[in-house]
Amino acid sequence: MATAALTAGSFYGHTQVRYRASGLTVAEVEHRAGRVLPEHAHEHAFFNVLVAGGYHESDGRRVLRYRPGVVGFHPAFLTHRDQVDEGGGRFLTVEMSAGWLDRTREVGPLPERAALLPAPAAWIARRLREECATPAAGQALAVEALATELLVLAMREGAPGAARRPRWLGGVRETLEAQPLRRWTLSEVAAALGVHPVHLARAVRRWEGRPLGDLAREARIRAAARLLEEKGRSVADVAAQAGFADQSHFTRVFRRLTGTTPAAYRRR
Repeated sequence: MATAALTAGSFYGHTQVRYRASGLTVAEVEHRAGRVLPEHAHEHAFFNVLVAGGYHESDGRRVLRYRPGVVGFHPAFLTHRDQVDEGGGRFLTVEMSAGWLDRTREVGPLPERAALLPAPAAWIARRLREECATPAAGQALAVEALATELLVLAMREGAPGAARRPRWLGGVRETLEAQPLRRWTLSEVAAALGVHPVHLARAVRRWEGRPLGDLAREARIRAAARLLEEKGRSVADVAAQAGFADQSHFTRVFRRLTGTTPAAYRRR
C-alpha cells in the first residue's frame, strides 16, 4: 500500500481543476522547479500528459520517461515515485472514478501497471485540454467522449498480446544525445541499437508520434543551446558547428523548437 493516497483533483504541485462532473476530474498541474516527489498513489485511475518540461516516474521495477505530448495511464492505488526535471514541468491530468470505469469494464481489461499510450493519444489529450479551457455548449459530452477514447487506447495496451513499447526504444534518445552533432543515418542508429532500420523507423513513428529525424534535430538544437551559453561564440559559429546550412536556417529551427531565437536565448 502506498504511503499516501491522493484524492481526486489532488496532486503535488500547483493544481487547478479545469473540469469536474460525472466522475471525471480534469486538472492542470504545474511544478515550477525540478523536484523528487515522495512515494504515493491516487485513489482514482488517471491519465496524465506532459504539456511542457521533463519528467519520469518509477513503480519500483520500471522507469517511464515522458516528453511533451506523451500520455500515460495509471491504475488506482498504484504506488509510484515521480521526478520532475530541472526547470519544472506542466501536466494535464484526467481522473476517472471507480463508478465511471465500472460502465466500461465488460468491454475490455485495463493495464494493471502504469503504461505509456501510443502517439494518437497525444491528439486526443490536446483536444480534451482545449475543451476544458472554456465552458461551452456540449462540453460535458465532448469531455466524456474524449476521455473514453483515451480509455480505449489504454484497454488495447492492457489486452492480451497487445503490442508493447520496445525496451530498446529508450536507447534512441540516449544514442542521439551521446553524439548530438553527428550526421546520423537511419542505418547507423539502427546498428547502434541492434535493430533493423525499418523496425526502428516504424517503432519511433508509432511510439514517439514523429519521425526519427525530428528526434535527431531536437538533440542537435539542445547541443547548440549549450554552445550558445559559452562565451566567445557567435550565433553564426554555433550554427556552423551544429551543422546548419546558414544562420537563418539555424534560427528558424531553433525558434520552432524552443519558442525563442538563438540571440534571445543567449541574452536570457
